[in-house]
Amino acid sequence: MHHAVGNLLVKFRNMNETNLMNDAAEFPKRKNMRMRGYDYSLPGDYFVTIVTHQRRSLFGKIEDGEMQCNDAGRMVEACYKELQTANGDIVCLEHVVMPNHLHFVLHLNAETYYLPELVKRLKSKTTLLYMRGVRDHGWPPFSQHLWQKGYYEHIIRHQRVYDFIRSYILNNPARWKYDEDNLQRCDAPDDINREIKNLMP
Repeated sequence: MHHAVGNLLVKFRNMNETNLMNDAAEFPKRKNMRMRGYDYSLPGDYFVTIVTHQRRSLFGKIEDGEMQCNDAGRMVEACYKELQTANGDIVCLEHVVMPNHLHFVLHLNAETYYLPELVKRLKSKTTLLYMRGVRDHGWPPFSQHLWQKGYYEHIIRHQRVYDFIRSYILNNPARWKYDEDNLQRCDAPDDINREIKNLMP
């Protein structure tokens, strides 16, 4: 079993670079607000979004303004919650699994952990478990890789920004038609980057 999964991982790691460039042009990623030179092991609250490759809806669907997770969506949520440590160095705060992405706020209490490595761990584990779901339970297969390269993040430094992000996460399912990651979104999607910038002093 592990040998088969390992072969799949090697296959996905050796994907064609030209195809990746074409996919990136067709499915642009969220704008990243990462601060150059910032130490992402510093204690604080971090808002993170990871999005599926090609923005495919693999984790469930929105019904009556609520997210209905399938088994894959429940797996992603469980993997996120497993990032939390018993000693409180990592605290998993607000989060929501959407049909094709995951929003979450992660609180780091010590300089023991590095945010990019935590995101990498989350992506790697969910990819492995998703491939097992494809093989063992007939989950829809994905093309090349499960997640887009990179991720969106914002360092939360102000209470009003935290309050806005918390509200955004909790209301994301109800505002799915305004979500920029929804391929059937309306013509005037929510611009969270602009909203956050407007709240910063």
